[in-house]
Amino acid sequence: MEHLGVILHISNTDIAVFTGNYTINSDLSVCSMSVTNNAILTVTSGNNVSLYGALNVDTGSKFILENNANLLQSTTVANTGGGSTIVKRNTAALKLNDYVLWSSPVSGQQLQSFSPKTLSTRFYTFDGLKGTEGLYVSESPTNSFVTGKGYLIRMPGDHPTTPTIWNGVFTGGTAYNGTLNLTGLSTGKFYVTGNPYPSTISADQFISDNGIGDNPLTAGDGIYFWRKTNNPDQATTPTTSYATYTSAGGVASGGDELGIVPNGVIQVGQGFMVKVPGTTLTFNNGQRIANNSDQFLRKAPKERHRIWLNLSSGSDLIINQMLLAYMTNATQGIDTWIEGRYIKDDSPTALNSLLNDEEFAIQGRSLPFDASDRVSLAFKAAKSGNYSISLDHVDGLFSNGVQSIYLKDNFTNIEHNLNDGVYSFVSDSGTFNSRFEIVYQKSLANQEQIFNENNVVIYKNGKELLINSDKITLSSVKVYDAVGRLLISKNNINDSQIKFNDIQTNQILIIKITSDKNIIVTKIFNVY
Repeated sequence: MEHLGVILHISNTDIAVFTGNYTINSDLSVCSMSVTNNAILTVTSGNNVSLYGALNVDTGSKFILENNANLLQSTTVANTGGGSTIVKRNTAALKLNDYVLWSSPVSGQQLQSFSPKTLSTRFYTFDGLKGTEGLYVSESPTNSFVTGKGYLIRMPGDHPTTPTIWNGVFTGGTAYNGTLNLTGLSTGKFYVTGNPYPSTISADQFISDNGIGDNPLTAGDGIYFWRKTNNPDQATTPTTSYATYTSAGGVASGGDELGIVPNGVIQVGQGFMVKVPGTTLTFNNGQRIANNSDQFLRKAPKERHRIWLNLSSGSDLIINQMLLAYMTNATQGIDTWIEGRYIKDDSPTALNSLLNDEEFAIQGRSLPFDASDRVSLAFKAAKSGNYSISLDHVDGLFSNGVQSIYLKDNFTNIEHNLNDGVYSFVSDSGTFNSRFEIVYQKSLANQEQIFNENNVVIYKNGKELLINSDKITLSSVKVYDAVGRLLISKNNINDSQIKFNDIQTNQILIIKITSDKNIIVTKIFNVY
């Protein structure tokens, strides 16, 4: 059919030909579509165009998809024409120097012209064969996006320092349609790929089609979305870089001020990381869905009861988030595309669940829920100091605080109900995979808090030396040098923490700490 800006009697058996400028303000389903005669066809935000056949955009004409609009195609046919296909995609609110993983839905989009004011040295791809888990490597900004490949691109140099949405615009020849096979990959290695279509895709269908986890090398792995802001120094402010998604649900990355949690919809233009289960990754039209939200949303599966935990530093900065999910099809072992491994070198400080001596950002547990279940947690700290563990949110049977959720601290013998609030503690630097557990029933025995070297932490903060006994009241502290001379003696402390100022550096101290119950702990500390 042919018209000059007015659509009449269109059905999914029609061929729609646009010869004049037109704006589509509602969902439209036709067999195929052609834009000719220098026309501009615009699909507004929140609307979907569904085609059985191809999209043709003639030379001089334009097909524009606004942010949160979708072009859906059900058959594998190539889109044609010498005109322009333009797909707009807004970011979340980001700051200057933040990065986004992008993937182009159109052909011929050059990297630098996509983000002209990004420094030419701030375009990256990912090499999964470098290092132990792969590395980001520089990419020439004069290159064009490769279909199905993800690119890490920093915000433009004139972007605000406060969180602000950036309006990305992909401009190319044709929109990608049909099956895309990324071949020649190395099994068990990480790759950064991305949504190749001008429509949202289902993360669950992508996982299912690719059998993520079917190979023993990758069993349990999920999809990882870059969310780190401003890439803070991991030595001083360790936070995780990726939000993680499996069929159990999603967890936010640490330090993400917006707290975005992926829930199963991969947006237009979105790049992401996966550990490949074989030598091929496949995208197909069956993964494409009509979703018009900025958020990652999905239909909930049959049954899930979930707990999201946050690890924070003493400054309340969220370092990372983890998820436990009691759900359909999960076991107490590693399950195909339910468990999501923690990326090993993502952050030197983290809290995760522990399964088969591996760290998992997401772990599924079997149904029916059993209150006698115990879940071991993996905790590691890059530096000594104050930390806290808290509930971010819960759902299912854990809603409204009906089911108690206890954090058991095996170093202090404390069982803390997280429904009552945050659990704060101190820790030395190191890995402590036997310290914490999640339990759902309090021990029958009357637990008395333990005082030993595990819960006495000594650390330096500027010119101060801090001794923290993790809630145990201290009676006295004596500080000796390496040859046994008494340097400092402090009595009647009556607190769980004490500070000493102007401690001389480059010496080894022997510190004798006595609790209010006259239990003595002696620790050696190297003042650097």
